[in-house]
Amino acid sequence: MSCIWPHRTYGVVILFLLACFLHYFFWHIDVASTPIITTKSKQEVLPTYVFSSQYARQEIPHLTPVNPSTLIPSGSHPIDEAHRNGYLHTGHCLFIMDASGLLLFLKRSSDVVTCPSTWSILGEHSMAKEEARDTVVRGMEEELGLKQVGRLETSDSSSFFADFQTMNKKDTIHVAIQNITQYPLYYIRHYGPRLDNRIDSQLTYLWLARLPKPFDEIQITLDDEVADHK
Repeated sequence: MSCIWPHRTYGVVILFLLACFLHYFFWHIDVASTPIITTKSKQEVLPTYVFSSQYARQEIPHLTPVNPSTLIPSGSHPIDEAHRNGYLHTGHCLFIMDASGLLLFLKRSSDVVTCPSTWSILGEHSMAKEEARDTVVRGMEEELGLKQVGRLETSDSSSFFADFQTMNKKDTIHVAIQNITQYPLYYIRHYGPRLDNRIDSQLTYLWLARLPKPFDEIQITLDDEVADHK
């Protein structure tokens, strides 16, 4: 069986770093600004789930791996409704690494509802009837201004290659992408009264995308939900 990154230890180290990042950086304190819902967020419809009897939701610790085969579908809901009611949904977080080993961080716009003006890695919610790999590709397209022009599947079900064209159409980059979590991690966040007591209850898949060039050689065009990057 082929694999983009054959060394198991490397994957374990990356997974540990990602879990630490999620715990210490995604659990950040909101700034005291008045958020608005962006047009993109209004259009997002998320498939939602409930836990099977195998899990007692109130007892699942933050960042616990959960077998997705135990989930029971419960319909689809607009993202705002899902967060207002704490409906369980799925999402994907991407660590994007360039050829120099640097990682990409994005600063969220001051106009988004949750966690405005904070730094994080690239993330996307899973949309209704959307495959996981399509969510990952869409995230890179929407937030970085890239366009997928080709994809190569591998015999390793956790990895694939994607070719992206930059917005100016002057460059095509070959990106190696791998899911580094056997099971998604249960992410739970209570936003409190300032955000109408929204609850983000998400099973989060972690991915590593490796670029063939340094960041300063790739044209990145941020979308309206991203204010800056480094």
